[in-house]
Amino acid sequence: MWLALVMGNSRFHWGLGDRHSLLSCWNTASLSVNEIEKIIPELEQGRIPEQILDGCPLKDKFYSRLFNTLPLWLASVIPEVTPLWTSYSQTHVIELADLPLKGMYPTFGIDRGLAVVGAGAKWRSPVLVIDGGTALTLTGADGDRHLVGGAILPGLGLQTSLLAEHTRTLPQISLSEQLPKRWSLETQEAIASGILYTVLAGLHDFIQNWHNHYPQSPIVLTGGDGELLTKVLIQEFPQLYSHLYFDPDLIFLGIRCSMSHKI
Repeated sequence: MWLALVMGNSRFHWGLGDRHSLLSCWNTASLSVNEIEKIIPELEQGRIPEQILDGCPLKDKFYSRLFNTLPLWLASVIPEVTPLWTSYSQTHVIELADLPLKGMYPTFGIDRGLAVVGAGAKWRSPVLVIDGGTALTLTGADGDRHLVGGAILPGLGLQTSLLAEHTRTLPQISLSEQLPKRWSLETQEAIASGILYTVLAGLHDFIQNWHNHYPQSPIVLTGGDGELLTKVLIQEFPQLYSHLYFDPDLIFLGIRCSMSHKI
């Protein structure tokens, strides 16, 4: 058995697997320093603490179960928290050098690398990954597993929050999987229209440009807003249907590939 943790900007992403497969994935709120310090001794005793299993579909199966050793594979975009986890004797920190991906630059995000490696393993390369997280990122790799490059912009949730926080009268809204009217006569719908249609137009432009170079390449979406983006992209651009895929666990497929590459 192995446990994997991806520390994102707003949540902790967990995966649990064995030698052959990924058994379960789930998310928890980010853990505080005190909570992490309390968790480490339990891991050393061969237990998966309840704080980690909170939200795991297999919680009842694994809570209170003892393991001889439980490797923790760690990928983090929050480097200042990483040393807390390395105090656990079975922690393996995944670095860019561990990824089977060529052409990465020093500040390239480990989460982006893992996602594009996972997509290439499950589908094929060349592949373009769109990650709808706190930051909305696009990352492409060619058929030789060489990083082509990508783009970063504020995610959907960040855009809605920033409007509410930095204006006096605009409200915080939630975005729906049903596209709003483009020309709205109501404030909340107008915000949804402005955000969604401009993001969709931008994504479509990037996808078209990518397909000019790699016409048969799959486009794989992931992240917290990945499913929503997949659905609204297909609503607005039905011709993309045969190229779009959604996989919420993409980053853990990348971790499995990195395990084999590192070991």
